[in-house]
Amino acid sequence: MASLATILVLATELFTKKTYFSTILYSQKLAYVLAILLGTYHLYRLVIFVTTHSVQQILHESIWQ
Repeated sequence: MASLATILVLATELFTKKTYFSTILYSQKLAYVLAILLGTYHLYRLVIFVTTHSVQQILHESIWQ
């Protein structure tokens, strides 16, 4: 849904020759916050995966067999 909204906003910008949401789209603070949240989420998922699977299961699902 968000990608559809982004496409609509970008298409509107092309037709109207105006920029919308530039302060949000190019916000360095927002980029850092999102990067930290994404990194934390991936670290959390990795910890959950390692604690719920045995070493053999992890090696079986690994690409480096």
